[in-house]
Amino acid sequence: MAYTTEMGPGRLTVRASGPPGEGDLPERSLQQLDAQIADVRVSRTQGTLQVVIDFKADEGAAAQCASNGRLGDDPLPASATSQGDANE
Repeated sequence: MAYTTEMGPGRLTVRASGPPGEGDLPERSLQQLDAQIADVRVSRTQGTLQVVIDFKADEGAAAQCASNGRLGDDPLPASATSQGDANE
């Protein structure tokens, strides 16, 4: 598992590698009801699940995750805070 963050707009991208499953799934947007989130997109390509969260502002969860490797008040497990993993 790996994640990256970007600013302008604030964005968090999470990638989790696994078996290819039953083929690729094209990117699609999920309905959002959160006031801070502009869009959430998911896709799967060659066994890699990708979730992209676009925030409405640069401040907030993406900036916090970039600075301390966690979202909200709950720390992520050590295996989820790395920028890459040998199992990717």
